[in-house]
Amino acid sequence: MCCILGENTAMSKPIFYEKQIQDMWWVRLIVVVPTLIIWWKVIQQIGFGMPAGNNAMSNTMLIIFGVFMAALAYLMWTSNLQTWFYKDKIVYRFYPFHFKDHEIKWSDVKSATMVTYSPIKDYGGWGIRFGSKGNAYNVKGKIGLRLEMKKGLSILFGTQQPDEMLQALQQAGKKVGDERVS
Repeated sequence: MCCILGENTAMSKPIFYEKQIQDMWWVRLIVVVPTLIIWWKVIQQIGFGMPAGNNAMSNTMLIIFGVFMAALAYLMWTSNLQTWFYKDKIVYRFYPFHFKDHEIKWSDVKSATMVTYSPIKDYGGWGIRFGSKGNAYNVKGKIGLRLEMKKGLSILFGTQQPDEMLQALQQAGKKVGDERVS
């Protein structure tokens, strides 16, 4: 989901908004299949009285593990990254991990560049990442807006709409480099 808003909009309106959901089937599969297996074992052991293996977990531990796996699957299924770009700030929230919006003032940004990156190699995967190359907020894909902050930190926001984001930021007078590689 994306939008570009024109120059005549009110100051409270973002110049660009994007909501990205985690919908990579293989990532979901990695979490959903084990969850279904655990819950099948819960039904087998508690419902049918058939222990789940030779050295089965207690019913309580099996249920706790099943609830944990279901919660992990829920987090995976509902996670999304929302970014709002305004003329004076960037607001972002990575649901359900951020309980409130986070804000970066453009005046704290030294440079902004649209880049191609490797989520696994550069940041260790997707999600909220903290690493040697800086912080990253990404859901999928390999293109993002990298902000070099005046205090030395680097922050990357993944995007599924790089052209629209770049156009909106440039129309708003932001100097944004483009170092994407095909």
